[in-house]
Amino acid sequence: MTENVTQKNEKYIKLTQDDKKNTMIALIGLGIMYICIYTIIRRIRIYKEKKSVEEALRQYDLDKKRYIETGITR
Repeated sequence: MTENVTQKNEKYIKLTQDDKKNTMIALIGLGIMYICIYTIIRRIRIYKEKKSVEEALRQYDLDKKRYIETGITR
């Protein structure tokens, strides 16, 4: 019975404290990288959306002035 248990235990990789520490550091690093990338992508989306809204408002004002002057719509 004890031989069976030791054989099963030998099949698995034994983790040392250094391995656990390195794994935790890697997970924390990946988490920080994810947060940074998410923040950058979010800011890019907000910037693009803001530019799109500004362009739409500018085009609306031009169309409004053109309609007032000529009475013709797009």
